[in-house]
Amino acid sequence: MVISRATLIGIAMLIVSIYVSLWFFGDLRHLLTVETLCLHKQFLIDLVQQNYYHATALYILIYIVHSSLALPATSLLIIAGGMLFGIPATMAYASLGSLIGGTNAFLASRFLFGEALHRRYGPQLQQFHQQFMRHHSRYLLIIRCMPIIPFCLINVLSGLSLVPIRTFIWTLMIGILPSLYLYSAIGTEISLMQNPWDLLNYNMVITCILIGICICGPIAYTRITRTRTP
Repeated sequence: MVISRATLIGIAMLIVSIYVSLWFFGDLRHLLTVETLCLHKQFLIDLVQQNYYHATALYILIYIVHSSLALPATSLLIIAGGMLFGIPATMAYASLGSLIGGTNAFLASRFLFGEALHRRYGPQLQQFHQQFMRHHSRYLLIIRCMPIIPFCLINVLSGLSLVPIRTFIWTLMIGILPSLYLYSAIGTEISLMQNPWDLLNYNMVITCILIGICICGPIAYTRITRTRTP
């Protein structure tokens, strides 16, 4: 049975509408937690194994919608991907979703919702713009590597600032790789654990150390370069 392009578009639009409705008017934002993933872990893993290609397409679509709307908790989507698909596949799927969704958010903030977003993110935008004009693409790479800064906020601020779209895209694709690996690794550990204490193992300790390096390393580098700059 061949499904027409119009049918696929209709199904995709339906999924987008359901996801947006659940996020803004339902409890999806409260259910998207590590605890919920652990509680329904086996059910989700079995579901993905039985419908791998459909689950992959749905995951990428949800990631694109989530990033396009600049919704928070993107890291939990990556953790869920690591739990369901493993590290390499999740990095590939999330990279594609980040590229499409992040670019959509970038363009929307620049050409559609600029005035409203300027009022909302005024102080953050001023600081972001000053740092970008001072350090250029190096600044984008640094903040992309810091898991404590939401991806959605960087996409919006980049669109509101003077960041060229080409610079935005290549810094996004390179800068998110450390975070994708770290969060995917956490998800993989969740898929293997039998109880919450299993997270306190050697792999998770190394992962936490890497997260600390990703957070503190760029900050230390920025402070050192700032003191050396006359």
